[in-house]
Order: sequence, then structure tokens, then C-alpha cells
Amino acid sequence: MVCIRDHDLYRHTPLLYTSLKTLGYTHGKVNHNIDEWVRGIHHTNTIEGFWSHLKRGIKSTHASVSQKHLQKYVDEFAFRYNNRQAPADMFGRMLAQISQPTSS
Repeated sequence: MVCIRDHDLYRHTPLLYTSLKTLGYTHGKVNHNIDEWVRGIHHTNTIEGFWSHLKRGIKSTHASVSQKHLQKYVDEFAFRYNNRQAPADMFGRMLAQISQPTSS
């Protein structure tokens, strides 16, 4: 799992993430086991919506996805999901990102 510094983390119950606060992350949780879906500003709807978007997209577009290329599919659908509010601008944003020079 990759966690970007200075970002908030939201999760439901697994204890794996309990030490994140000591590492400087804002950490909120909800407990789905007791039918708790929101606690203040904390919820998992956004990530659950993303995974639903990814699974629907893969099932409807691709016959299968190999482990070798899975990250590429996740990156593509993350780009689509993050730009879903302005689909008309999506192509231009993609071109702008891929036309940026890379460092060697």
C-alpha cells in the first residue's frame, strides 16, 4: 500500500493501519461490522465507488486482465474516475500529461 504524506486516510475496521497516526497521518475509521457507515467526515464511499467503477469497467471492456498489466488498468481507471466531473476535458488533460517531458 502506498500512502502519500499529508493526506488523510479512511478505513473500516482492519487493525493493520492503527500505527499510521504515529507516522503523521490523519486517520479516521468507521466500523461496518456494527452497521456504522459514517463517523463525522469519515466514510469509505469514495474508495468503494472507485473499486466499483474499476470492476465494472474491466468486466464490460476487457475479456481478462493479466497481473502483468493490472497496474496499467488501475491507472487508466483512476484517471477516468478523477476526471469524471469534466468528461469533455478528459482527452485534453490526458494529452497534456503524456506530452510532458520526462527526466532520464
